[in-house]
Amino acid sequence: MRKLRSFCFCIVILLLSCQNQSDQTIDLAEELVNQYPDSALIVINRLPMDNLSSKSSIARYALLKTMILDKNYIDVTSDSLINLAADYYNDRYFDHKARMLSLYYKGIIQKNNKNYPAAVVSLEQASALAEEMDDWHYTGLAYRNIGDSFNATNNHNAAIEYHKKALDAFERCGEAKYAVYAMYSLAVDYANNGDYKVSRIILDSLRSKIPDNATLLHRCSLCYARTLVEERDSSDLAVSLYKSVPPSLFSIPDHGFCSLAFADIGDLASSKRWLETGLGRVKSREEKAYLEFFLADYYSNNRQYDLAYSYVSNAAKVQDSLARVQMQESLGMAQRDYYKQESLTQAAIVEKHKQMFISVICILILSIIVIILIIKERTHKKEALLNEKILQLELGKRKDNKDKVELIRTMFLEKITGLEDVTSASLETIKERLRQSGQKEETFSLLDRLLNTHLDGIMDGFKIQMPRIRGEHLKIVSLFFARIPDEIIQVMMRRLSVGSLKTARSRYRNEIRASSAPDKELFLALLEKQPRKKKQKE
Repeated sequence: MRKLRSFCFCIVILLLSCQNQSDQTIDLAEELVNQYPDSALIVINRLPMDNLSSKSSIARYALLKTMILDKNYIDVTSDSLINLAADYYNDRYFDHKARMLSLYYKGIIQKNNKNYPAAVVSLEQASALAEEMDDWHYTGLAYRNIGDSFNATNNHNAAIEYHKKALDAFERCGEAKYAVYAMYSLAVDYANNGDYKVSRIILDSLRSKIPDNATLLHRCSLCYARTLVEERDSSDLAVSLYKSVPPSLFSIPDHGFCSLAFADIGDLASSKRWLETGLGRVKSREEKAYLEFFLADYYSNNRQYDLAYSYVSNAAKVQDSLARVQMQESLGMAQRDYYKQESLTQAAIVEKHKQMFISVICILILSIIVIILIIKERTHKKEALLNEKILQLELGKRKDNKDKVELIRTMFLEKITGLEDVTSASLETIKERLRQSGQKEETFSLLDRLLNTHLDGIMDGFKIQMPRIRGEHLKIVSLFFARIPDEIIQVMMRRLSVGSLKTARSRYRNEIRASSAPDKELFLALLEKQPRKKKQKE
């Protein structure tokens, strides 16, 4: 009997010794995690979780290992480990720091799994606890990841709101490194939301704050170039920015916008090359469908309208299918987390969390439905517009020069003003758009291409047959040939009065009549004065 008691005593001493050694290992890893996360990972991996016996040690180990993996830039997708910590600290309100961290890293894992509704809930709870403790570092991190979650679901207004909160939190705790990343995220949000000028203002301010971070500087250049391409403004600057960035940093959307920038300056070979490079890097149907919209634009510019239509149609179907799947998966994963949380918490807390959780889920589901409808509407609109232009071009081949000139005028004004339907726009609206964009050489290159393409090389023939008319005068002749109203030509050419254009038209007519140009009758016909639009009575 005495031997049995001695044996049991030795076993207890051995277990206590092992537990004490395990706690020391966890303590060491905790000391290393912030400054030396790679060393902390080596230490924590030496300790099997099976060696831990108490629930507190297991929860502490689970939380610490999740933190270490995150700080080593290892994206964790399994929630089995963090749930041990989250479930343990959920009812221990005295340990605010551990509760906050377990909720924060649970939200990060849910975000890695693209379970954005559940991630927002966990991160909101974590940010509230961090703010109560005046821990502005984790408050900022939580807000930034909430903003990223909303950005991933195309809720850009909400993303802007939370990235602003993150920026404010990082500035309060003086963490400049994190603040610049929050500013960059904010610039991307404004670009996604269509506020391109605001995005460029932020990016210009940001460049002076990150002189040593080449990667972030390149990402700023990519975002800046994208805003220029979206606005169809300064295509040359956009191309130069894309050329300054290593191709390895290009995302799939960057390949598409870069291709569009090259197309806008007339370099269709480079445009196609960037699209082919992007297609070689796609990893999902969604990414491929994204590039197919740019392929449709490319083939439309090359007048291969059957290919353009097929790419638009295929991309629309894929995006519609993916949006439905994403909504169903998000809803299913959110419901799973909700019922699990309900079974693990007390009745009063469950009721409170239930109401908040259901509200967030309903809002997110409605947001996803609205986004799907918007995507479908835009896709159908693009498809309809492309079909309409293809039909107009086909019909234009069978009509006389007057109808072709009207089509050229419409297409040209829509391209340089950015208006979707220039025929229904007022003259003042068109003039205001032109004043904002200013005169550009590529504008007249575009007009020359349209006239040559649809009027059998009229501009090339005019330059050969009337060599004395050149420079600025040649630009005015091309505008006359396209039957652009004098009021609009006045804005484009910065003329002081419409009268000077009348004089110019008369002089060109006289020079053509006096010439021996073979096509002078055609030139004179195209120089006929286009009737002025009647102003609507107020």
